[in-house]
Amino acid sequence: QLQHAWLRALGFPVATVAELRRFVVVDTVGANGQLREVRGARRVGIVGDSQANFDETKAVLVKAGYIDEAEDWVAGPDAVLIFDGDLIDGGHQPWEVLRLAYRLQQRAPQHVIVLRGNHDDVMERGLRGDEEALENWLSIGGLQTLKDLVGPSETGPTSIDFGRDSQTGALRVLARLTQRYPDFEQVLEWLAALPYAARIDGDTPIDIVHGSPDLSAAAFQQIAQERGNVEDGTGQLGVLWSRRWVDNPARVYRHMQQTRAGYLV
Repeated sequence: QLQHAWLRALGFPVATVAELRRFVVVDTVGANGQLREVRGARRVGIVGDSQANFDETKAVLVKAGYIDEAEDWVAGPDAVLIFDGDLIDGGHQPWEVLRLAYRLQQRAPQHVIVLRGNHDDVMERGLRGDEEALENWLSIGGLQTLKDLVGPSETGPTSIDFGRDSQTGALRVLARLTQRYPDFEQVLEWLAALPYAARIDGDTPIDIVHGSPDLSAAAFQQIAQERGNVEDGTGQLGVLWSRRWVDNPARVYRHMQQTRAGYLV
């Protein structure tokens, strides 16, 4: 019943539940590493936009039977869980959510897929010295996330100062984070390698993405080959985060026809 209500809320017909039960879990890497394909899972869960809300995210996954209180995978060999991007920015537990998704995928790599969201993307690139990405990230919630990550100092409230050179400042902040979280650098490398899309194969394929990428070109083959021009949306990355895409039902429908997707999440 819970699955039925969840699917109806997303606009899926109830019959989809029975259809999903025919899948078997096979997590394969698509072209350029930007697509994860799921074949044969009997149960599929999709979690979108955790956005640093760890307590709520964990509670949902425990209640749904995907993990236990120790954050271990308990959903069995025929289930798959997909985090649909934006693990950070919004709540006040960014590290806890990052660690949950990272460790869960390490523990159950055949069953857990984490997709890249725009917030995850600009944080990873910004902390590695990409000035444009850093500026973007700080303007969409990154500053509060940094304060939550760094935590209060011994002498008072959290202080984040990038100085005149934002690139050098980002590396300085990264050093502080690595000191506080020994595996933070590993998590950043993991974020950099996250795919942009997943597909649940079957008689009626389901495409899962964060935002609204135009994946019609060669059915996911070209996505993320280029960073593109974010401003005018001409490149893949620009289209990837463009809200204008989803506001065009005709374009969404064309994408679904070209990729032969029955559903787009």
